[in-house]
Amino acid sequence: MRNEIPLYHWDGTPGKWLIYTLLLAIPFPAKVVRPDPARPVWMRPISANRKSTPDLRDMPLQLPDIPDLQYRLPELVGRLFDATVLSRDSLRPLAGAWCSMAQNALLRLGKIVRPLRVAAEKKRAETVQADVNVMVGHDRRASTSSSVSSVSEP
Repeated sequence: MRNEIPLYHWDGTPGKWLIYTLLLAIPFPAKVVRPDPARPVWMRPISANRKSTPDLRDMPLQLPDIPDLQYRLPELVGRLFDATVLSRDSLRPLAGAWCSMAQNALLRLGKIVRPLRVAAEKKRAETVQADVNVMVGHDRRASTSSSVSSVSEP
């Protein structure tokens, strides 16, 4: 998809959201693409029938200023989902193929990300160990110098 539409700003919020929802094979209506400027979903009061409160730690207090052009592609995909009204079982083969493709894509991404994560964790562990070694070495020098100074004094 990124190769087919090279001029689209894929690193923007709508582009990342679109890739994420398509990889997870989550269909969505066009109306959920663009947050309501007056009352975004994360700013609405929680209804009494909800059993848990949503985690809103990373939600913005104000809507980010995103150009209309960035919303165009996710809205078009949402309209495509809106226009696809078929009988209950007619999408089963397509859904199966879509989920298979999404699973394979996620596994391919995992093969790329996992070695990077392991390398980062290894480097972090080495840094922590080096810091511990420096602290232990510093403590040993301090205890050795204090014991030497106490022995040499009358």
